[in-house]
Amino acid sequence: MFHSCADGKAESHIWEIIYKLSLGIARGLDHLHNGLQKPIVHGNIKSKNILIDDDHHPRLSDFGLHLLLNPTAAQEMLEASAAQGYKAPELIKIKDASKETDIYSLGVIFLEILTRKEPTSLHLPASLKNLFLEHKINGNIQL
Repeated sequence: MFHSCADGKAESHIWEIIYKLSLGIARGLDHLHNGLQKPIVHGNIKSKNILIDDDHHPRLSDFGLHLLLNPTAAQEMLEASAAQGYKAPELIKIKDASKETDIYSLGVIFLEILTRKEPTSLHLPASLKNLFLEHKINGNIQL
């Protein structure tokens, strides 16, 4: 999604873009979760499902598709996300997308933006994964 800047842009400009992308993605997800009459769980948030326009405004795509698929196809889609590093630990147990699993994927995207690494190369400590599984990290965000 966000790669090293090869065209000589100033470091401060890069951080402005990172901020704009991060805030825009979070606001888009917040809108799906809290801004609609009937909230939508994205269910498959990953960098490939975020479109960016010329002004660096992110647009979430492919949201809620797991609701339209039969259970087998929905599980295959979640497993494909897991292979790319976006699957929240609780999906292993409950196998159902939720606001909390979306927030976990959002965190992976933020790490991907900040580290400029693919999510499969990010190694989250087991203690963090366990906090999610035990619901000790709140999935609510305030923007």
